[in-house]
Amino acid sequence: MRLVELAKAEAKDNLDLVLKASALSEAKSQKLITSAGKQLHKKIALITCKTNKRIEKSQMEFERLQQDCVQATEAAIEAERTVVIIKTDHAIAMKSLKTQHKIALRDTQARHFLRFEKQKQSMTIEMNRLRELLHGQNEMIDGCLDEMKDERRAARQASDSAKQLKVIASDRMDKIKWWKGKCDELTYLQDAYMTQATKMEEMQQRIDEYERLSEEMTEDYEETILSMCPRHIEKARVRNLTNKYGHQEWKPFVDKLIIEFLCNRVPPTCIQLVMVAMSKGKSVTCMSIMLSIND
Repeated sequence: MRLVELAKAEAKDNLDLVLKASALSEAKSQKLITSAGKQLHKKIALITCKTNKRIEKSQMEFERLQQDCVQATEAAIEAERTVVIIKTDHAIAMKSLKTQHKIALRDTQARHFLRFEKQKQSMTIEMNRLRELLHGQNEMIDGCLDEMKDERRAARQASDSAKQLKVIASDRMDKIKWWKGKCDELTYLQDAYMTQATKMEEMQQRIDEYERLSEEMTEDYEETILSMCPRHIEKARVRNLTNKYGHQEWKPFVDKLIIEFLCNRVPPTCIQLVMVAMSKGKSVTCMSIMLSIND
């Protein structure tokens, strides 16, 4: 019994020692856990702070990039509007120039045509009057010749009387004077006719000069249109966000021109040659097609 009690006492002592050791180990582990938790919270707080700073920095960078993108987009829209306005103003100016040139040319031609028609009508009336006058003078001359024949016959018949001869002579002298006046009048009318003919030639020369000036104005107008139209096609540089130097691309009117060629059944292999021919050519029709595509 005593051994049992000693064993129980020893077991109790061992159990107490074990409990104390376990309590000490538990306290140590609790301290370790507490210190590890504090270090973990500190690391988590540090990582969270750094992460928040990086997130705020990335958000600020994103907002700055977004503002730059918005500004670039607004600038591009404003530039496109300016280009559209310039194209519209150019098309309106070209149309107004065409209209003014056509109206001026039509008015000039109509004015010269009316003046020429009036001169022609007046000259025709004058020529008819002169023809009638010459016809009347010819009839009068024929009548005078008949009278002279009759007078000659009467003179032959009345050659025995001197008085009749004097009367006949005086009548002949009067008629000769009258016919001399008529001849002077015919000479004056002939001079007037020559003056009118000279004026007609001068008017014809003026009309030829006006036609030449009209042709020169038309040629100058076509040369002006050709000089104002674009005669070369090249790529334009476009800025982007990925590459600071940007890239080159065709302008929108080139795409429209290619679509127009394809719609008009131009083979795809011939589009480049046709564009080169149009840029080097001097045809007003080709340039008007380019202007309509730009509009």
